[in-house]
Amino acid sequence: MRPRRAVLVSLCALAMAGGWSVETMRHAAGMPFLPALAAEGLPPGREDHTPLPPLALPDLAGQRQALRATSDEVTVLNFWATWCVPCLKELPELVALHHQWQERGVHVVGVAIDSGDPADVRTFAARHGLDYTLLLGTQQWARTHFGLFGLPVTIVVDRQGQIRQRLIGPQTGAQFEAAIRPYL
Repeated sequence: MRPRRAVLVSLCALAMAGGWSVETMRHAAGMPFLPALAAEGLPPGREDHTPLPPLALPDLAGQRQALRATSDEVTVLNFWATWCVPCLKELPELVALHHQWQERGVHVVGVAIDSGDPADVRTFAARHGLDYTLLLGTQQWARTHFGLFGLPVTIVVDRQGQIRQRLIGPQTGAQFEAAIRPYL
């Protein structure tokens, strides 16, 4: 494991176990606070209204795909990694969400962060039954475009392309459903 990745994995584990805030983790890692799109999560009842940037990433076949496949869909954009232990906890929940809600216009997109080459991610996805859209990204890309630090993070985008919810840490199926219901 690369030294920087090892530090990030350790910080994620400490955050999950010790209740550190994202700001504390950033400070510990020597990273500045990114106020515009920082993944601090939103207090209950408060929504974000930031437009999703028109960005694209390579899929597992090397083809560039938009983060949001079509307009008029609710997109569940999940940032995860094959090496992220807390991410493993919510992957089955995302698969279930994909199967249960795709007919109602919910599109689950997983962005695998620094998880190896496409073959590595394809093998991991097959082993874990990940049959929703998977794209490949980097920590730098996620930090630059979304101010993200730490994984997993899930962003819910409404049918008009507005970021509405930011979910920090592993989520349950009930938490995912509660986050998407207002936008169906």
